[in-house]
Amino acid sequence: MIHAEPVREGSQWRISARIEKEVGGVLKSYRLIRADLLGDADTAAAESLRKAGRLIDEQGDGIFDAAR
Repeated sequence: MIHAEPVREGSQWRISARIEKEVGGVLKSYRLIRADLLGDADTAAAESLRKAGRLIDEQGDGIFDAAR
């Protein structure tokens, strides 16, 4: 599950999302925060979802490894 959670910084919005998945009966969570700043919350939310999806495609369940 991906939750877009853009963070307001002044008049702009930072890309941020929370990625969650149940692994072995335990809810795992990963916080994605990027340097990108966008002009409005809706655009930042959409981009947060896109970047989180891309991270999942690239790393799979590895994003939940404690070593990260």
